[in-house]
Amino acid sequence: MSNPLVSAIIPAYNSEKYITETLDSVFAQTYRPVEIIIIDDGSTDRTAEIVKNYRATEDNETKLIYIYQQNSGPSKARNTGIQSATGKYIAFLDADDLWTDDKLLKQMQLFKKAPDIDVVFTDVKITRVRDKFIVFQRNELNRTFFGHESKVVELFEKLLRFNFIHTSSVVAKRACFRNNIFFNEGRRYVEDWELWLKMSLYFDFGYINDVCVHKKERGDGLSSNKLDMYLATMDIMESFIENNKIEIDKLNLKDNFLSNYLKDQYKWMGYYLMQIKNNKMARIYYRKSLKKAFDLKTIFYYFRSYLKMS
Repeated sequence: MSNPLVSAIIPAYNSEKYITETLDSVFAQTYRPVEIIIIDDGSTDRTAEIVKNYRATEDNETKLIYIYQQNSGPSKARNTGIQSATGKYIAFLDADDLWTDDKLLKQMQLFKKAPDIDVVFTDVKITRVRDKFIVFQRNELNRTFFGHESKVVELFEKLLRFNFIHTSSVVAKRACFRNNIFFNEGRRYVEDWELWLKMSLYFDFGYINDVCVHKKERGDGLSSNKLDMYLATMDIMESFIENNKIEIDKLNLKDNFLSNYLKDQYKWMGYYLMQIKNNKMARIYYRKSLKKAFDLKTIFYYFRSYLKMS
């Protein structure tokens, strides 16, 4: 019996410096068959030329498809890729990230071992370039955090704490993408986290506790704007909880879990805003925190925000 087809979705925008190496990492996969879908998000460099020339290297079990769209952002590009895919499984890969040769093989083996799992992600090694310094980071999360050797227990609560799922590490069953379960094309930041939260209400996630993705983060990307990212995170958090009350209730969360979570997130945001001297906005979040629960420390910082600090 042949292996099921995996569709690899790669959004690309002005990616001429990285796209060849990224494609090499997909063609090097020990798992077959693979369908690669490049969605060129309005590139103005040589991305299109490089991809079209690369197509000459196709083998019988790896097909390379090129799609051009007007610049609309990575969410739109990924959704275009999902809708164009013919594979039973969807994998995501950013145009400047790399897969290890055995990434898809390990994930597909877990799908076969545990058919009830709908989404599988892996650990990622991140190289952060800051000035002249290079910092390496791994999630290194394991059974102690996830609650099971290969599945994520209480996924929704864990995702609310932080987004430990990197998009380039994800493979999901194509059947997961239906109704409103797609990337939010109106988001510029943390749209991946919003999608994982949505999926956590309906699907089971598994993980591979091995580094299967190498990711480079540079200071010139979207992730460099911390304030906008944090504000987007707060907006997603509030709107998601408000718009999914019925589904969240079915999770049988601990009493006051969401109230306590929101209280702490609002308070943390207030602290951050005071650090960057935006005391007026900090007070908005302190008030939101106090509406959830009385807290002396929050009150202290709320009144302190009215003082002019040097």
